[in-house]
Amino acid sequence: MMWQYELDKDCVFHRKDIKEAPPRHVLIRPLLVGVCGTDKEICRGHREGIKYPLVIGHEIVAQVVNIAEEDGSNSLKINDRVVVFPNYWCDSCIDCKVGHFNTCKNKVSIGVNAPGALSEYMDVESKYLFKVPDSLSNYEAVLTEPLAVVIHAMKKIDPKPGDNILIIGGGALGHLTTMLLLHELRDKVNIFIKEINIKKVHILREVFGDLVHILSSIYDYPLEFPYLNGLKIVDTVGNNSSISDIMSISNILPSGIRSVILGLGQKNVNIDLYAVVRREIHIEGSIIYNPSDFINAIEILYNMHKEKYEYLYRMPIIEIPLIKINDYFRELINNDEVIKLIINPYGAELRRFKLGSVVEG
Repeated sequence: MMWQYELDKDCVFHRKDIKEAPPRHVLIRPLLVGVCGTDKEICRGHREGIKYPLVIGHEIVAQVVNIAEEDGSNSLKINDRVVVFPNYWCDSCIDCKVGHFNTCKNKVSIGVNAPGALSEYMDVESKYLFKVPDSLSNYEAVLTEPLAVVIHAMKKIDPKPGDNILIIGGGALGHLTTMLLLHELRDKVNIFIKEINIKKVHILREVFGDLVHILSSIYDYPLEFPYLNGLKIVDTVGNNSSISDIMSISNILPSGIRSVILGLGQKNVNIDLYAVVRREIHIEGSIIYNPSDFINAIEILYNMHKEKYEYLYRMPIIEIPLIKINDYFRELINNDEVIKLIINPYGAELRRFKLGSVVEG
């Protein structure tokens, strides 16, 4: 028998023992599971098409327990640590045929329309597993999936030295976007973050200091050189308010602003097509990632680890023990001070810490 935790429509988790089937691929044991906006929306009942009860969890670092002969993997070994590419592509649709696996029309997303990581074991094809470098801690490795989301979006706008980058939203994706930009370009770009939540602003200042400019309104953006040219916008929110910000700033800055939207806060939004055409606004969507983005994320996290990268190590983490998930989950997903929430299947107590303390400790 093996256990799994199922989420019901009232956002209550129930432990359930189920019969363990012989593995057909690679049997893994989740070690840490990250929580993202999708998980929060599922818990709140705001995600369309969800069938409850559901085992959530798709940001996963795990340990290899067994490898079935029929999987054919010759690169993984028992006890290897891996991160999971949680969106299984079909290999046959029109998108997959040209390598656009992130937009696969028959995509299976674990933790969304298939059982996720809040279970004792998972059976995963080896092509969806990426080995974690030995020196990288579980707490760093579990950031691979959300960092890959950011990396995929960054490729859309291709930030370069001299650019001005405006990030709309100071939550987890905004935090990771800032961390990545500072790592790759440091003082060669000007970073602005539009965030009105005072608690999030406090955390941003605590982590990034004076290296970022915090805007409470889009109209606080400086209308002077060198801030007028090369503005690129990263919208981590994706709702009417953030789209309105893109439209508004396009009216006060030179034309040709480029923006990428990776937040899905609202399905239908209002876009001023007149402004898009007249101001030559570039608006591009970005959905999850491709395998190359996952590989890039692991490489970047490994480099950050070697450098003891301060902005990674300052990231505030809250860790929930799975056995106490109903005591904390609903409260913490609605807490504005939570940047990154992690579930530990084998933890005993709630913990709050900076990432560097568990890595260096």
